[in-house]
Parts: sequence; C-alpha cells; structure tokens
Amino acid sequence: TIGSLLQKEGYFSRAYHNNIYNFYDRHKTHINLGYEQFIGMKTGMEAGVKDVWPQSDHEMFDFTVPQYIDQQPFSVYYMTVSGHCPYLTTDNAMTRKNMETIKQMDSMSQYSETIQGYFASQLELEYAMAYLVQRLEEAGIADDTVIAMATDHYPYGLEPSSTWNNTKDYLAELYG
Repeated sequence: TIGSLLQKEGYFSRAYHNNIYNFYDRHKTHINLGYEQFIGMKTGMEAGVKDVWPQSDHEMFDFTVPQYIDQQPFSVYYMTVSGHCPYLTTDNAMTRKNMETIKQMDSMSQYSETIQGYFASQLELEYAMAYLVQRLEEAGIADDTVIAMATDHYPYGLEPSSTWNNTKDYLAELYG
C-alpha cells in the first residue's frame, strides 16, 4: 500500500479519523495499511474535535495538521465524516453549522431543504481543505505535495429509505 511504501522510505506516517476509532476495526486496518499510528475519537482526536454528529472535518484538520506539517516528508491519511447523513438541521451538526451560508447562495434556492442540508454538510470538508492548502502554502511545501481524494460511498442518505426517513428520491433532485 502507499502507506507501507512511504513508511519504508522514512516518511512520517499517520492516519486520522474524526469518528469512533474502532468502527470496522479501523484502528487495526490502518496500521496494516502502513500508517504508524491511527488516531480517532477516543484515541486522542477528542482533544481537538467536538463529539457531535457528525464531527467537523475542519476541526480535525485544524487539530492534526500541526502534528505533521514540519515532519517532512509525510504521508497522511484522512477519513472524514462531516458530510455524512442524515442531512436535516435537526440531525446533523455540520448542516446546522453551515446552513445559513448555503441559504445565502443564489444557486441553492432551487433545492429542497434536504439537498441544501447535504451541501451544508459537505461545506465542512471544503473549509478543511482550504485550511490544509493554506498551511501547506505557509510552510512552502504546497508545490511539492500530492493530495489524493476518494469517496467510499455515494450519498445513500438521499435515497428513499425508512432508515433515513426519506419518502422522496433526493438523489434524483441532486443529480437532475
């Protein structure tokens, strides 16, 4: 894996997640993927991230970037959670936090409250990434840094489901 290869090359190596550390044994799998340490909620992340649902990606980056920004070269793995469902303000701390910003965007008025909530929750990762890029630029290493992003699932919380109390197909609204 990338983590294993880079750790063998002497890279500072760490994996972070701003949710429960042992869900799906992540505290074991990420070590096996080659990250020297895996930090999640209840293994240190709670010192910098509020325990709400979902937890803030921006808070996680703000808390963790100082742990490695001067440890060059580094290989860091983030598993984010801010954009997770459900997306109503009553159920999602990141939707509550960012909903007013979304409502002020003219392009958002065409969407339902649920889709606006989806975008509001995703905005938290946008803030986290902007913070990361700013810190990389300040350290003078932005041009020598590779950032790779991948999703692990589609926004299944928007499809009709009794689990998410959706009777409407919000995916169709999102995709057009």
